[in-house]
This record gives sequence, structure tokens and C-alpha cells, in this order.
Amino acid sequence: MDMKRNKIEELRNKEGYINLDKLESFIEKGEIVEGSNAKQWFNFEGVRFLFKEYDSVLPAFGEVLYSRIADSCGVDCAEYDFATYKGAIGTISYDFLGEEKAYYNFLELTTQFMDTKFTLEEIKNNRDLLVLHNNKYNNLFAIKNLLEEIFNDPDEKERVEVELIKQFCLDVVFWHKDRRLWNYGVVVDECSDAMFLAPSHDNSHVLCLEKGKEYIESVIYDLINGESINDVVGEYSMFDEKKDDSIAQLLNFYEGSDKNVRKEIENVISNINIEEVEKLRLTCQIGDIELLWIKAVLNYRKSSILNGIENAKIVEEDVPKKPNITFSKRK
Repeated sequence: MDMKRNKIEELRNKEGYINLDKLESFIEKGEIVEGSNAKQWFNFEGVRFLFKEYDSVLPAFGEVLYSRIADSCGVDCAEYDFATYKGAIGTISYDFLGEEKAYYNFLELTTQFMDTKFTLEEIKNNRDLLVLHNNKYNNLFAIKNLLEEIFNDPDEKERVEVELIKQFCLDVVFWHKDRRLWNYGVVVDECSDAMFLAPSHDNSHVLCLEKGKEYIESVIYDLINGESINDVVGEYSMFDEKKDDSIAQLLNFYEGSDKNVRKEIENVISNINIEEVEKLRLTCQIGDIELLWIKAVLNYRKSSILNGIENAKIVEEDVPKKPNITFSKRK
């Protein structure tokens, strides 16, 4: 497998992108890949990977950066790299399923196992109905309830739960705004029926990078000139808890968890290596302002969480109380 990966590496051009135009004959035909971005599967001598196209290098940078930092802090993530195909900028991600394994996203699991009035069509037509954070209707406590319904084996349930918590920690630091129910799921081994949380994937909607260079520059300009950040960033403001409660939600979950879960949260947040931004820049150039923005946001959110954790340790030493939060339809 390493030799085949090395052949793919030979396709990398001087700009740092893997040039997939040289693999035209290895495109998988006839397979439709759903999503807002154009996607195409390739299969190079048994190594299967997905090319995903973006409007600019910024969301591609966010996707690859997330995967690199995930690796450094122990969060299981699909492997991403920069690529180009037919003149389009994008990423490739290697297939994490393999033979005799199946993937089920949490949208499918929710409608199958939870006592809800949702239909798949209702959820797809209302993208804000269910999302892992940034609302009060679906969060880690609700997901824990869902896992209780899905898993009979307590060891399996605990394993998936821990990995989900670690992924959620990284999502919050990265200001991930697209961790919807169809963007994470479980992998089932069809031989043993064992279930695992799927590696994190679809992580381009982080740090507002998908909004583009001009948007980021306008936010920085307004910050420098003392304007209201909320007027600029709109729905998703890391400075307004009413519009982005993901940090507060993670800290609430931390306060309501036992010592083992708290330790997992502390380990992930503490081990997030923000210097990976500089290393990755050597692979794929982006502008100085965007680089400053990425590091500033990551540092702000990591520091906020670590400060909240320290305060929680001081304030509460009693047995944590778990809020009773379940899925419910938005009113």
C-alpha cells in the first residue's frame, strides 16, 4: 500500500497539489456522490480516494489543516491532501471503509432509533433543524441518549462515545459549522457486526474559510476599526454566545461528565498544536491575513475552553449532574 501511495505522491506538482489529471483512466465511472461540492472517486491500483472541489484554496486549507491537527491530538480523521483536477482546486481523502464495512450517518441512525416525528425529507429541507452544535436541540447529551438506543454492547457504546467527544472538542476549537447529522456516522464491520465511530470527514466549513478572502479581510478591518463583529460575521459569531454557544455547550458537557470523560476533553484541547498552521503553509501558500486569522481564531477558542475547564475544576468538585436533554422538534 505504501508503494502505491508513493506513486500518488509522485503526481504532486511544484505548487504542492497532487495533479489528478494524470490519473484520468483511474476515475470510477457511474457513481454519484451527493454534496454541495463537486466530487469524484478515483481508484489507483486498489488505493481508493475521493477528490472534492472548492471555490478557493481557503476551505481546502481548512480541510487539510483539520486532518493534520486531528492527528496531532489523537482525533481519528480521514486523511486529506491538496489536489487539482481539470483546473479546479480541491482535496483528496482516502477511503476509510475498505472491504466488508458499511457506513451509516447519524441522520439515518436518528430516524431509525430515536422516537421522533422527523422524516428524512423534513430534515433535509431544514438544514438548521438538527446540527451537532449551535442550537439547543441536538448536542452531545442528546447524542449520548441516541447511543444508548443503538448499542447493546456497553464497551462498543463507550468506545464510540469517547471518539465522538474527542471529535466534538476539535470541532468547537475549529469553529466547525457544518457537523450536521449526515456529516458524521458509524462504520459497521459486516463480518463481526462491530461498530466504530467513522473517522471525522467533511471539515471544510471551519474558521469561516469557506466564506472567502474578502469576507475575512472585512471582518479583520472592522475589528481593527472598532466596529461590531456581530454585524459582520452574522449568524456565526464566536464573540456572541447567543449566536454561537458551542464553547459554552462543550464546557457544560465537561461539567456534567465523569472524570474519565473530563480527562479525554482536557487531553484533546491541550494537545491541539496550532503551529501546524505554519508547517502546512509550506505545503500550500495562502495569504498573510488569512494565516493570521486562522491562528488568532484557533488560539482564541482553545484558550477560552482551557480557561473554562480551569474554572470548572475550581467551582465544582461534586458528582456531576447530567441535564435531561433529548432530540425535540424546533418550535
